[in-house]
Amino acid sequence: MKPAPSQLQRAQLNIEKRQITIEDYLATVPPAARGSTYEPEDTHRLNAQGLDVYHYCRDLRAHTLAEISAGTGHPEASVSARLREIRRYLHEGNKGTVLRERVPGKNGLHTYAIRLNKYPSAA
Repeated sequence: MKPAPSQLQRAQLNIEKRQITIEDYLATVPPAARGSTYEPEDTHRLNAQGLDVYHYCRDLRAHTLAEISAGTGHPEASVSARLREIRRYLHEGNKGTVLRERVPGKNGLHTYAIRLNKYPSAA
């Protein structure tokens, strides 16, 4: 007979069950969060954009929307929207954050960077 898992092991299993990947999260973003012009046939394209932005920004460097747009090939407005979705994903379960910093003297220019937490919690 197999021994019962310890309380710590059970807690870890529960955390793992509640963790969701960025791919799964982007696939389940509610239509209302994507705006009133969202069409279901756009789902694959928007998910691909989200993954491109997520992977591009994980290099621990700050990037402007123009840099992310040039690096991923997606429009700046789309990059901005995907960063908002990624921010919500990282906030859930304390996985990390999307940092936004204003560039001094650049008339409203901001940089963005993704910082992942080493040990996410299942909040």
